[in-house]
Amino acid sequence: MCLIVDNNVRHEVFGETPTAAGSLFKNRIDNRNYQLVLGGGLLRELGEYGAFKRWFRTASRYGYVRRIDDQTVDDKTRQLLGDGECISNDHHVIALALVSGARLLFTNDHRLQTDFTNPLVVSHPKRGKVYTTVRRGKDVTDVHRKLLAQRNLCAWSGCGK
Repeated sequence: MCLIVDNNVRHEVFGETPTAAGSLFKNRIDNRNYQLVLGGGLLRELGEYGAFKRWFRTASRYGYVRRIDDQTVDDKTRQLLGDGECISNDHHVIALALVSGARLLFTNDHRLQTDFTNPLVVSHPKRGKVYTTVRRGKDVTDVHRKLLAQRNLCAWSGCGK
């Protein structure tokens, strides 16, 4: 399965003192249960964070990440900006989900959560699910475990495991 990490929770996943929920998310990637999907604007944002850059070098070598062509993501981002469907300013994250097929997003951005779960924005062929620590806290909850246990959160068969 493929996952996306929004820039606003990067410290919870890749920081020196990650949250319990962030550690669980990252462990699923590091143990090769899932792949982190990256490309376009999100990869550029995350790339500014030193802890992520260090993790990314190793993760790329060992196949923990699935790179999506930056130009493809950027083209889709421009299309979304023109459509006017998104209420967030994270068109690049939605674009990454649409072109990669990833349907599980870790974010604490309320507007992005609304966009990601809106069937008019992300739905074909599957709707998006959100992993967050805003409503559920930084500790691991049953909701976190259930989200990470789902195996059907990729829109296309080529989206990882």
